[in-house]
Order: sequence, then C-alpha cells, then structure tokens
Amino acid sequence: PMKPLKATATTSQPVLTIQQIETIFYKIQDIYEIHKEFYDNLCPKVQQWDSQVTMGHLFQKLASQLGVYKAFVDNYKVALETAEKCSQSNNQFQKIS
Repeated sequence: PMKPLKATATTSQPVLTIQQIETIFYKIQDIYEIHKEFYDNLCPKVQQWDSQVTMGHLFQKLASQLGVYKAFVDNYKVALETAEKCSQSNNQFQKIS
C-alpha cells in the first residue's frame, strides 16, 4: 500500500504527505522484510523435514531483530493518531482507510 501512496505524495493532490506515510507505516517495510526472510528460510526446512533438520538459528536471527518491533510499537500510538487525523481531514484517505 505504500508505493501508490508515496507516488501521490509528489502530486498536486497527495493522499498523504511523505511524513504522514512514514509515520503511519513506520517500520512496516522492515517488518515485512524480516518476516519474508524468515518464511523463505523456514519453508525449505519444513518441506524437507527429517529428524536432522534444525531451525534454531532462524529463530535466533529473528530474535536479534526484535528492536525493529520495539520501534514499531513505540510509534504505534502516534501512527494511529496520525491515521485518525488524516481520515477526518482528508476525503481521499478516508475512502481508502
């Protein structure tokens, strides 16, 4: 959802400003990439499961990235407030939110 929103940010009638997009979707792309990497590494192990398969290292790597989740959670209240304000004051955003 961020690419189309960012594309409109540089037009004469943006749905949201770049700052609003970055506030509302703070760390979403990072979290997506963390989950995608975890999933992509987990799938082959599950598909070729046997008693020798290990995956603890996958969870260790995931745990090492918990700071990204903390940053997301710390920003969550501001993100909701920003989305609510934008929804109330911007008809374009209200239609898609």
